[in-house]
Amino acid sequence: GEARDAGVLVDVDDSIDVRHPLLREALLDDLTVVRRSRLTADAVTLLAERVAAGEASVRDHASIASMLERLGRRREAAVAYVRAADETVRVSYAEAAAQETRALALWDEATAAETGLSRRDLLARLAEHLHSAGDTQRSIDRAQEAFALWRAEPDGDPRTGSALAALVATCGEWELDESEVQAVLGQSIELAERSGSADARARALVGAARHSMSLDLNTPALDLAQRALAAATEAGDAEQEAAALAVYGGSLGQLGRVEEADAALARALAMLDDTMVDAERRRAWIDLRRAFLRWLSGDPGGAADELEGRALGLVGHRVAVTYPWIALATAAELHVWAGQHDRAEAAVARVHQALDAGGLDFSLIRSIVALAEAELALRRGDLDRASDLLEANLALWEARGLRDTDFHDLVRLAECRLLQGNLAAARALVGEALPGVLDSDSAEEISCLVRTGVLVEGGAVRTGGRPDTARVDALLERAAVLEGTGAAAPGSMPAAELALARAEAAQVTGAESVQLWEDAVAAWAGAGVPWWATWCQVRQAEALVAARGARTDATRLLELARPTAERLEAAPLLALIADLERRAGLQQSQPQPEARSVGGIPVQASGPSDALGSQTWQSLTAREREVVALVAAGRSNRQIARELFISEKTASVHVSNVLAKWGLRSRLEIAAVAHRLGVGDAAEA
Repeated sequence: GEARDAGVLVDVDDSIDVRHPLLREALLDDLTVVRRSRLTADAVTLLAERVAAGEASVRDHASIASMLERLGRRREAAVAYVRAADETVRVSYAEAAAQETRALALWDEATAAETGLSRRDLLARLAEHLHSAGDTQRSIDRAQEAFALWRAEPDGDPRTGSALAALVATCGEWELDESEVQAVLGQSIELAERSGSADARARALVGAARHSMSLDLNTPALDLAQRALAAATEAGDAEQEAAALAVYGGSLGQLGRVEEADAALARALAMLDDTMVDAERRRAWIDLRRAFLRWLSGDPGGAADELEGRALGLVGHRVAVTYPWIALATAAELHVWAGQHDRAEAAVARVHQALDAGGLDFSLIRSIVALAEAELALRRGDLDRASDLLEANLALWEARGLRDTDFHDLVRLAECRLLQGNLAAARALVGEALPGVLDSDSAEEISCLVRTGVLVEGGAVRTGGRPDTARVDALLERAAVLEGTGAAAPGSMPAAELALARAEAAQVTGAESVQLWEDAVAAWAGAGVPWWATWCQVRQAEALVAARGARTDATRLLELARPTAERLEAAPLLALIADLERRAGLQQSQPQPEARSVGGIPVQASGPSDALGSQTWQSLTAREREVVALVAAGRSNRQIARELFISEKTASVHVSNVLAKWGLRSRLEIAAVAHRLGVGDAAEA
């Protein structure tokens, strides 16, 4: 009492400690080894009395274990560490895992007998807690070790084996090679079937269904989830029923069946209660799926706000530490879709801070935040940055046998290559994704590829190449099938992407597309995506000039588009606006840069630097220079006319003027002089 009154000792929770660490160290240093051991033993006795009376704190349990270990009482310490982990797991997975790691180091048969846990059981518990704490690689190692011990048992219980196989798959889902993940998931189901346990079957099937859904294999996932739901109902396991319903709802959502999906997810959420071991984690997973539905339905801003709020509310909770950062990284990408670029940057920065701080050894988080950064870089026009991020993501998943299912990165990299002017690479990436997506049942995957694939072929037309019309037809046919399922409802993200694809496809075939572009503008605006709405607005202006010569209307649309492009700091949109103003001869509200391009072909404003080249170049009008660049790129008069919004006859006159001014006899000679002057060379490279 005197020590407490003097402030030497203080109450900490339900324990007593020395106020200052240096004083504590000095007191202990003054004690002999024997007296220190006796004091420690007395402390253990006092704390054990608290435990027996049900008055011990979480800290008391951990203290008993560490003191017993210092006293050399290994078996008692190991048992105490297990007991401490039982208490600590309520507040910290990482601390529970640390205590179980100490118990494992002290483990022997006597400890196993007293706790009723085998070494295999302790390894499984440790793997679960390490995984929940974000220590992924160690969780995989412990899970695999536990499964190996089970396989070495002569008469291993198949129900236990099923649970351990599922644990390996859960811990290694995004780290192990996909073939290994599929193998252990298959083993989990086979062992559960052999056990005859409905509960084991439900757990195995839920794991397999969730993984299938993660790979956008939604129809198989639905089947697995329905089987899991039947098994969980048979077993009377409400938690597994909720888990199966959640996966069922998630798969329906990816199929674009939003109302059914939301109903299933709501039912799953209602079934959860706080007595269930994984209730908080399952709620977090359901929140992710419901935010996806909100984005798919055309509210990316609301989905981002919802996810970000949920993510920040989960930081520091018992729920697995990966979930807040998965949610925040996902929210970052949704902020980009909503045109909230500053908020996207802030969310990305916060995720990186968490990753840099350590303790989050999880590839999925790094991949999701990289995708968000790549999306932001694409919209702003930082194409090199976007390319690096997307290529790194593809390499990550390729190393795990998942490149074939990595549609998000493939399609975005195709768009990046298109913006960089590398049409061949863009086509190749679309071609790589095409087989999987055409066979896919994921609404957002299909619509995204349809949009990007048609844009790539439109890019071919715009640069004087030959579009792959068979590919365009195949993509539009797949779009029609998707619409037939009801997965592209008005106002949804898939509906907006397909509207854009149809407008671009009309341009590819030479049909008038003014109304189609207007429809696409409305669709993207309705889906809450200002970047693409603005992009379509510029293309609508282009179509107006091409079809009707309506320059006043086109200028008005560009005046509406420019403020949004500037607010978004969207270099690709600003470049598109400037390019159209120049090619169509529209009133330019901003000074033009020195370096210009026509349809992606560079045209120098000041001309070549050498004297002869400069004299030759300066003899041409600005329009004639644009014509020369297009002739050098192999364009016909018809293609030049389309690119510059002039008649074919006018294009022919410009070519004739160039021939006369330069004293040449053919288009080939124009191209030769142009290449000697360096006009258009960058386009060929």
